[in-house]
Amino acid sequence: MPKVSRSTTLVNEHGLHARPISKLIEVARRHQAVLLMRCAGKCANGRRMLEMLTLAAPVGSVIEFEADGDDAEQLVDALVALVEAKFIDG
Repeated sequence: MPKVSRSTTLVNEHGLHARPISKLIEVARRHQAVLLMRCAGKCANGRRMLEMLTLAAPVGSVIEFEADGDDAEQLVDALVALVEAKFIDG
């Protein structure tokens, strides 16, 4: 299966910090695809909290999710939905 890549804008008030990152990781762990995140020229493994924290993405930042694997599209869809819902799940 080819790589799937999609961008979205952080709309939650405080941008990317530990709590939203932990929710992203939780979603990523439910999928098999490899996940990379990019923001402002920086790249991070989408399953590693410390790497994701280095993105230091404030509200309004554009985040790109790139997944590679059998369920890549489902993973990217779920992550974009979570970001667009301001990390409020369920």
